[in-house]
Amino acid sequence: MTPRTWRWRSAAAGDSAPPHSTGVVVGGPDAYAALSLGVHLAHRAGRISDHDALIGRKLAWVLSGGGVPHRTTVTEQYLLDLEREAFLSLCGEPRTQDRIAFMLKTGRTLRN
Repeated sequence: MTPRTWRWRSAAAGDSAPPHSTGVVVGGPDAYAALSLGVHLAHRAGRISDHDALIGRKLAWVLSGGGVPHRTTVTEQYLLDLEREAFLSLCGEPRTQDRIAFMLKTGRTLRN
């Protein structure tokens, strides 16, 4: 049973929650290098802005597991902590603040 179908079935039917994941395998430095290369090439080709590239590198850091070695298993909480750290550092950027304000004001995205 998939987690999606579980949500729609009742506990009265004898179902229980799916087992909690014990960990997530991340790629480490090799995955970070590959993701960063994709960001770099998109930026060089003019498909993304400077700020998009910054966001892309932060996402690459989170998705690769930060500074852990290759093929390391980390907890979901570890990844959430990396994500929070990246988000808060981006919130300190004026261009991120401009994007948030523009989105709240107009409902559209700002590509700065």
